[in-house]
Amino acid sequence: MKWRIFHRGTPALKRMRLARPGIGYRYYTLLNVFLFTIIGFFSYYFILFSTGWWQSFDSERTMFDFGIGVVISFNLLCGGILWFNSVINTHYPFAYQGVGRMFAFFILVAGLLFLYNYGIYALLLRILSDTAGLGMGRESWMQLALVSLIDLLVVCLVLLNQSARYTLKLYRETEQLRQNRSLTELRALQTQLNPHFLFNSLNTLLSEIEYDPDNAKLFTTRLAEVYRYILLVQDKDMVPLTDELEFLRAYLYLHQVRIGHGLKFGMQIVPEGTAAVLKEKKLPPLVLQLLVENILKHNTVSSRRPLAVTMLIDTENNTVTVENEVRLKKNVKSLGCGLRNLAERYRLLAGKEILVEKNEHEFKVKIPLFEV
Repeated sequence: MKWRIFHRGTPALKRMRLARPGIGYRYYTLLNVFLFTIIGFFSYYFILFSTGWWQSFDSERTMFDFGIGVVISFNLLCGGILWFNSVINTHYPFAYQGVGRMFAFFILVAGLLFLYNYGIYALLLRILSDTAGLGMGRESWMQLALVSLIDLLVVCLVLLNQSARYTLKLYRETEQLRQNRSLTELRALQTQLNPHFLFNSLNTLLSEIEYDPDNAKLFTTRLAEVYRYILLVQDKDMVPLTDELEFLRAYLYLHQVRIGHGLKFGMQIVPEGTAAVLKEKKLPPLVLQLLVENILKHNTVSSRRPLAVTMLIDTENNTVTVENEVRLKKNVKSLGCGLRNLAERYRLLAGKEILVEKNEHEFKVKIPLFEV
């Protein structure tokens, strides 16, 4: 039986590099102003040349000055539409807007653009009213509808882009909040040790003080080393494998004093002769301890029938495999809570996966190592 515990994604501890507030928004605003200016001039000159009204102006200068006013008013109109869209996005993000609400908003925008262009037509007619032959015929209405449709397409694209940008911003903020919460939980996971371990260790220490004072001193030293190491690594994302192995030796010693010869722990490094390479490998802190704790928590350990645990360090493939025989305790119904926490830690720290293999006789967990 084999399954993988993993999540895809970029390393969570690589903090999101955000642009300075306002810079990206200013560029986006300038781009919109430029786009609306182009569309405003296009709409204005389309009206003039499609109707032939440009010939009724006294001079090109007057025609251009009127066009500047049209462009400014068009920018103000589109800016107001964008502002209103941002207000809607604040209360109803684009991803959660219903089709009816979006359709109604686009109908509103279409109506505003049509009324605006009609206002330009009417204003031109008023200014040029002394010129004979000018008026709003059927052809002019068709031209008005066409230019309004072109304006609507461009404005709708800008609105969709604005809504998508706002929704993406919300997703990023949500992801950042989720990562911050997960990192807080990760720190808690890194600093906690099974309370039963401390309780059992203190009971063992009391017994050793009474029956073997010399060994009690060594036991106290190892216990202090365990908790000193926890304090040292609580703010670290990665630690050298050699440090983790030293901590594991102290941790195992405390258990072996308590349970005697009930635990047989073996370690192998492959390829042979590569022990010096261990200094160049790293892994998240307290990972090996969690694996051993998971084994002791769910399996029966006794001096009459020792539990065999083997650790294989593969320096070529950058993996550590911890394997144990399965002798489940009767009062433990499931495995996996500790492993889910471990998988979550690897996902948060490095976007890596762990591999779990299980059958009736053995349980194996393979975790990745990292280069210094």
